[in-house]
Amino acid sequence: MPYSLRIATEADFHTIHGWMLDQDRSNQEPSFYCNWNLTRKVYEEHRLLGFVSTDTDTPLAYMWDDFGIVEVEYSERGKRIGTLMVEDAINLLAEKKHCCDRYSSSSNIF
Repeated sequence: MPYSLRIATEADFHTIHGWMLDQDRSNQEPSFYCNWNLTRKVYEEHRLLGFVSTDTDTPLAYMWDDFGIVEVEYSERGKRIGTLMVEDAINLLAEKKHCCDRYSSSSNIF
């Protein structure tokens, strides 16, 4: 499956909110919806990352740029999507850190 890791767009943000809300209401699987206000803040600070199917341009998962929360949409779980997203994020961080003379933990990591 082709995918990309990107700063979440407004469309990504609304899609993620929709599936988190559906998941929370279903009470079938745990969700991080209880942290929605914090996730919204992370989005507003341009620190929310979306792991997006390039076939459909829709998010399959999301994470905060500090790795504080990583969540995969329920129907996509068990497909290694969370693992792939975190691996991509770690690789991007390693490349950025390698390229920079100085890294500040207080700045956005992506």
